[in-house]
This record gives sequence, structure tokens and C-alpha cells, in this order.
Amino acid sequence: MMFDAQAHGLPFVATNLGLPKNSSKGLGITVKRCSNAVSNAELLDNGFETYKRTVEYFRLNINWDKIASEHSKIFSRILK
Repeated sequence: MMFDAQAHGLPFVATNLGLPKNSSKGLGITVKRCSNAVSNAELLDNGFETYKRTVEYFRLNINWDKIASEHSKIFSRILK
């Protein structure tokens, strides 16, 4: 979800399990893992343009071929 959003130049909203490093870079926000937390992610609305600019700059430095390869490996393992 996080990389999909970044690939499209958008900030992410995700649960706070394992992503605090990326959210601290201004690439999106993390919320508690509960049913209403994601829907209450108004922090993203308040600074959307700032998040979007940060993601646009950050994604230029991502090796998308490597990301795609890693995702392919993960999905292949899941299918097996």
C-alpha cells in the first residue's frame, strides 16, 4: 500500500505497524490499528500538498525495478 501510493505520487495512510521511519520522512501518516483510526486520518488533509511534494521528490530516488522484483517474489511465495 505504501509503495503503491508513492508510485502514484501520493502520501500514504497506514497502520503504525512497522512504518514509523517512513512516516517521519513526511511521506504519509500512520495511525493506530483500529477500525476508525484510518477514517479519522484528517492529519493528511491538513498538509496534503506538503506531503505530496515530499513524496514526489522522494520517489525519484526509489529503485522501482527492485521494488517490483521484491513484490513479485513475495507474491510468488504466497501463491506456492
